[in-house]
Amino acid sequence: MPSTFNNGTTYKIDSLTPFVVSSRAQVRYSHIPEQSLVEFINALCRTLNIEACCQRSWQLMTNVLKSPCGHQGVIALCATLDNPDNMHVVNLLRGAVFYLSKTRFQSASPLWVSHS
Repeated sequence: MPSTFNNGTTYKIDSLTPFVVSSRAQVRYSHIPEQSLVEFINALCRTLNIEACCQRSWQLMTNVLKSPCGHQGVIALCATLDNPDNMHVVNLLRGAVFYLSKTRFQSASPLWVSHS
């Protein structure tokens, strides 16, 4: 069943699965190039808002923030919130706020996220 991001982009849950699986391998066994980190983190912020991807997105972000590029990841999350072009991209901002707050308060999982 197709769904829509706040920016009007339509996606299917099945089409996001390869992204999440390949991203897990990239984060665990490799290094995310700095020039790709912002877009990768923005994708994780958006997929956090999709119920079927929420847990995997949280796991990926946790791994990113524990990696050597973790500090750059926090900076990227802050830059996402500071960017005026993102003012109306609610799912992106919601994900960034969630990840920053969880980074700050170190909660173990995103179980309290409501997808309604």
